[in-house]
Amino acid sequence: MTLRGGPEALKKKEYKSIDDVLGELKTPLSPIRKFFIKNLLLPLARNSVGVRENSKYMTIWAIDQQRQVQWKLAKMMVEEGLIPDAESMFFLTPDEVQKLVEGERDALLLAKVRLRKRVYVKTNKYKFEEIIKGPKMTPRNLEDNNLKIDRSKGGLVRMTGTPVSGGKIRARICVSEDITEADAIQVNI
Repeated sequence: MTLRGGPEALKKKEYKSIDDVLGELKTPLSPIRKFFIKNLLLPLARNSVGVRENSKYMTIWAIDQQRQVQWKLAKMMVEEGLIPDAESMFFLTPDEVQKLVEGERDALLLAKVRLRKRVYVKTNKYKFEEIIKGPKMTPRNLEDNNLKIDRSKGGLVRMTGTPVSGGKIRARICVSEDITEADAIQVNI
């Protein structure tokens, strides 16, 4: 691998003094405003950047500590025979973990873990935009996955995909292109 760029890429960054920067402003500033910017606003802004970085560091540190505790708990649960492997811990809700820790053995929980692992393999392939605006959160590669629509039965539509819950149902459906159409859906109970 080679890096591209000439000597200009290695040029040292020039630092300007606060007075030089204030002097280059196109907006004329009174001496009081210059004093305010130089002695109050700028130091406050510099301090805020440090606080922001420190808060990001503390958040990452806390998440790492939580994960380490979860791994230790998962290994203990595997040793006790409560879950088959340590990774299963991350497919349980906090309430389900609480039940297992308190000694409730439930085969249904392990079935849920197996189902969640299978669903995760499919859903983990979805790729989302970096910035999502509003409630519409469609993966970029949705059509690459397993959602299929078959319109071959004379007006009837057969849809297959990843279900929210197990089972089959035959019913009338309403397709809404976005959340603003939700009020128009009529429910017959």
